[in-house]
Amino acid sequence: LTFQMEVLNSTLSSLTHADGLSSTYIDLAFARHYQDQIGMYDFALGSAGGRIVIDLTSNTYSGSESIQAFGYTLFSLSNSPEVVLEPTVLPGNCWPFSGSVGFLGIKITYEILLQNVTIDHVPSELTENGSRSSAPKEFLILGLKTRDSKGIELGYFRFEKTSTFPFQTFAIKSTSNGEKFSLYQLKFLANHGHPNLTCIYRVRLHGST
Repeated sequence: LTFQMEVLNSTLSSLTHADGLSSTYIDLAFARHYQDQIGMYDFALGSAGGRIVIDLTSNTYSGSESIQAFGYTLFSLSNSPEVVLEPTVLPGNCWPFSGSVGFLGIKITYEILLQNVTIDHVPSELTENGSRSSAPKEFLILGLKTRDSKGIELGYFRFEKTSTFPFQTFAIKSTSNGEKFSLYQLKFLANHGHPNLTCIYRVRLHGST
């Protein structure tokens, strides 16, 4: 609870420095506090030892894009992939890769039997024209024993941009015969229509040791 309150305070602090602050931003901060309480530990969290595996990850988008909300330009998209392992989800605080197809490698501290994966994206209320076109649409997740191994496909999923929740949790089917992994790769296969890039806000990995 203490950690979650620190996240909440950090979110509020960031928002109160923006001009034209509306009650929607405050609502978002409190929503994020409760949304993290999904009842499953996040093994990919950066503060828990999760880290990005660069050679299993696509290059960061290098174009000139920005995120707008309520007529204000809030952030430019220049974040490194490590941002997807952090708990705060705010407009523009995402990792962008070029186009609609990309890869993300994550190494966690312990080998786990992966049971669920959660993908977060900024709420449509905080995007320009209510669009979530940069959100991932279809993706695979693989479990790998080494960086050079082929990997075992653990699930194929679809992130629905019309969902009322900013995050969606997907259950892993029993395809690994109980095998545990500490190395995972997500393969994003499509987005919801953005012509230039796909934005990944947060990835959470849930399971048991």
